[in-house]
Amino acid sequence: MTRLRILAAAALACAAAAFALPAGARPQGGSDVAMTGQAEWDDPVPYCRAVGTIDAPDARYGGPPMPEWVARALKRAMHAPASAPIAPFRRAAWRCLDGAVLACATGANIPCSEKADTRHTPPPGALRFCAENRNADVVPAYATGRATIFAWRCDGTQPVIARQVQEVDAAGFPKAFWYPVVP
Repeated sequence: MTRLRILAAAALACAAAAFALPAGARPQGGSDVAMTGQAEWDDPVPYCRAVGTIDAPDARYGGPPMPEWVARALKRAMHAPASAPIAPFRRAAWRCLDGAVLACATGANIPCSEKADTRHTPPPGALRFCAENRNADVVPAYATGRATIFAWRCDGTQPVIARQVQEVDAAGFPKAFWYPVVP
């Protein structure tokens, strides 16, 4: 009987360890955590360490949509002048890639929420543009979409890739827009 109690205690200890919260985590909803193993983080650093790679924070993240330190770190990462206002950086987006926090300054020409368009087939807007602008040297971004990784031109009335202008990260986003940030 003693051996059975030891085995039961060991099994309970293993189960408890499996549901232990990582550093920086806080339980979500009280006792539900012990049953589900879910946790909620209020800081992007431990959250990203825990989730690894995710396109946008999910329900497990419970902190502010844009933590102040992320906005300030993005401003530094982008080499913005010290006198630049912080407000535009507070409207940025952030995500996790391989456990690191990355941030992107949103704007009209920066598709932070879009994965890179790596298709080699012409976008519909480029087809329309080339039909109306025979042999154009450049197909503008409004016609190709901001997420394309290629510069397009018109060969007669057909869009063709002129060259690749963007690299893509492991999660499929344009690398040039996303900056690693640390507190």
